[in-house]
Amino acid sequence: MGRRSAIGQMGRLVQMCTSVTLPNCPARIWYAALRIGLYAVNWLPICVAVPASRAADLAGTYFPDTMETPAGPLVLSGCGLREVLWQDAYAIGLYLAGSPVEPDRIRRPDQAKLIRIEVLFDGDIPEDLPSEWRTHLDEILRRDVLKTFRDLYRELKTGDRVTLAYTPAHGTSVRLNDESEIKSAGHEVMDAFLELWLGPKPVSKNLRRLLLSGKC
Repeated sequence: MGRRSAIGQMGRLVQMCTSVTLPNCPARIWYAALRIGLYAVNWLPICVAVPASRAADLAGTYFPDTMETPAGPLVLSGCGLREVLWQDAYAIGLYLAGSPVEPDRIRRPDQAKLIRIEVLFDGDIPEDLPSEWRTHLDEILRRDVLKTFRDLYRELKTGDRVTLAYTPAHGTSVRLNDESEIKSAGHEVMDAFLELWLGPKPVSKNLRRLLLSGKC
């Protein structure tokens, strides 16, 4: 492939990157780089520098600025994508009552919080919780609560939304789309999931960084 042809393909790549949200961009760059080789690699900074059209728009999934809870509105404080083998698995948004966005403060039982998860994986979702979740949750949650989550996970499909909300007066509630799955569970349920993403050994260090960034 000649230099001129490679540059032409990179021009079309940049156009594609400006027409999609930033989280989709790296995968497109990856495949384009495989096709056109070193010429493409030299152009990577061009696409990385293109900002998303909306800060709260991840892979075509929009996170509202606020979410209502019995404790009042909570504000979107961080969001990110969990990718597995170059595929978007889910997008997650963290809603809090205010600043600072610090793990110790977020995980206190006197602090209201909400986690919104958008299922993005376009394929066959495994029938059981991911092993990185299951080992951790098995140590913390009661058997009946863990079974409810495992049953809920088996129902998931692309486009579903899972919402975990906690307020000090009402405990933890879990919804799948518009259906209530768990009501008035203890703080330990919410904290078990916060540990997955915000704990000292998160499922993804990059996702932890994004959720604690104070912006989305």
